[in-house]
Amino acid sequence: MQLSIEEYEARMEQMMDQKIQAIHKCLDAFELRVLERPTPTIDVTTFQMALASLRADVDALLALADECHRSDHTSDTKEARRLRKRERQQLETA
Repeated sequence: MQLSIEEYEARMEQMMDQKIQAIHKCLDAFELRVLERPTPTIDVTTFQMALASLRADVDALLALADECHRSDHTSDTKEARRLRKRERQQLETA
């Protein structure tokens, strides 16, 4: 009985070793594919100009957020009230 347990454990250990080796093989293949890819070249000047443009855009947006917008437009309900008031005043004078 003890021998069969030891045999089972040895087989399980061999299976796990085989699975680990297979995983390492896949990882090595993936790493080689990644390393074979050409690295993108970054033009530092272009990157700095794009970054400066983004900063300017952010600064402009933040400046707009600080300003309080006051609309000179009156709402439709206020216009309706004024119109009714004028009509009443015209009826009273007539």
